[in-house]
Amino acid sequence: MDLNSPHVSPPLGPAGSTPAPGTVDHPNAVQINAFYHQRESLLKIRLRALIDQRKLLQARVAGTTTLNGTAASLSRDSSNYGALYEGFRNFERDLGRLQVSTSTWQTDWSRA
Repeated sequence: MDLNSPHVSPPLGPAGSTPAPGTVDHPNAVQINAFYHQRESLLKIRLRALIDQRKLLQARVAGTTTLNGTAASLSRDSSNYGALYEGFRNFERDLGRLQVSTSTWQTDWSRA
């Protein structure tokens, strides 16, 4: 048997041991953690943008008046409201997906 063959497991032991899949030392754990941190960062940016858009829309509505002189209010029928609502719904869906995949990943790795 050729020990240099790619089909042979690396030797186990203190000097040449391979980290267990459930440990942080495992090479895939670093890549997976980086992936989740990247997704988390992107979601934080999206949330900040949605909150800023909501504040801008509220300020825009607060500064306008209707034809009869009363203050305008944000209507659910407006396209701006619809776009913002859809943005928050998409954010909630993506956040839920990330939470489920993170939970699944943690469960799978804890079993390994």
